[in-house]
Amino acid sequence: MSNLPVFLGREPTVAEDLKYMEYDSFAEEGPRTIGTPDPERLQRDTSHYLPGKIFLVDNCLFQIPMHYLSSESEVFLGMTEIPLPADGSAEGMSDDHPIRLDGVSKQDFRQLLKVLCPRKAYGPAAVLSFGEWTSVLKLADLWCMDAVREHAISVMSKLTVDPVEKVVVARTYHVDQWLIPAFNEILQRANTLTEHDVDRLGLSTALRLVAIRERLVQDYRGIHTLTHARQAVNLDFTSAIISELPECKNVKTHFNSWGSLTYA
Repeated sequence: MSNLPVFLGREPTVAEDLKYMEYDSFAEEGPRTIGTPDPERLQRDTSHYLPGKIFLVDNCLFQIPMHYLSSESEVFLGMTEIPLPADGSAEGMSDDHPIRLDGVSKQDFRQLLKVLCPRKAYGPAAVLSFGEWTSVLKLADLWCMDAVREHAISVMSKLTVDPVEKVVVARTYHVDQWLIPAFNEILQRANTLTEHDVDRLGLSTALRLVAIRERLVQDYRGIHTLTHARQAVNLDFTSAIISELPECKNVKTHFNSWGSLTYA
């Protein structure tokens, strides 16, 4: 029985489970050829080293059933369609001949595997931080894992996180529905923008946000007072955000059945 969560892909067949378990990566290997990894200098991941294909990410070896990846991405599905040589020397069959995943960090890959390969099918789902889910989103985008991407966005939307960080991630991975709520939170909070916030948002965006906040009228008398710190406000800045920030002009807004404004 597969550990694959019900929201991700189809259930693998028994034949698929067996296909990637028939090679024993712990069997003794012959002499290494020049240019192949030296297993003695690499580390095996302690959480994800199961019967299956062997991947090299950074300096770490992961071994997992291939169907966890191939059922979610055509990139990995294509690897399963390559005929296996009779001598079993194909990539992924041993620590000496792993499948190299260049340009990917072992930390990011490990977070993706927490979602795709839960350690116990009957146990609770992995609890990941916003940063860890960002790793999942990053690789889901890289390998066109649409179902994984949608699930990551759904979970991340419910997590409490610095709104500036949410804007950065939304821009990087094209999650446009996060932009207006995140900008609203920045405008509503008591905290002013720091230099680091300005660096991450960009000077143009930061200046536009400051300009919107300065339009806030304190009271009907038009009296201006200087306080020690900026005050939090309970005001919806959506219309001003859409008007002043070009990247939000095409974000679709609509009211759901409960009368709440949502973004898509």
